[in-house]
Amino acid sequence: MRERQAHLKALRTERPRVDGAIQNMFDFIEQGVVSARDADFTARLAAQRTRRADLEQEILLVERQLSAADQRVTSDAIDRLGEVILTKLRSDDPTLRQDYARRFIANVLVAPDVITISGPMRPLEIAANGSPDQQAPMVPSLDREWCRLQDSNL
Repeated sequence: MRERQAHLKALRTERPRVDGAIQNMFDFIEQGVVSARDADFTARLAAQRTRRADLEQEILLVERQLSAADQRVTSDAIDRLGEVILTKLRSDDPTLRQDYARRFIANVLVAPDVITISGPMRPLEIAANGSPDQQAPMVPSLDREWCRLQDSNL
């Protein structure tokens, strides 16, 4: 976490430097020191603009990573989620039961003396910190009609 925060600080420090370099390049054009048609100049300006865009993207990525790391799942949230899931799994609607089972369960291993149920953590984190009904869009896994080209389903 500290390494990400330090990296974000370095990125935020570099961004004004890149903006300043771009501004200086435009100042040189205005002062007549360099021509905007100079091939080396345009290549360097393009490189600075690309670096600025890359910095913006990297800053957003690190900020998202840090904000996701700040979200802690509390025991109260787990209790609430457990109650909601239990209610949904006991529903009379088989489609609803299957949807919740598929959302949170990826694998069930049955051994003579133990049953192990596992699944991805991310849907549980999202549900515990938000709404249990909140989820990422799913791609059909068993529907043979999801693609109109029959030969592509092979």
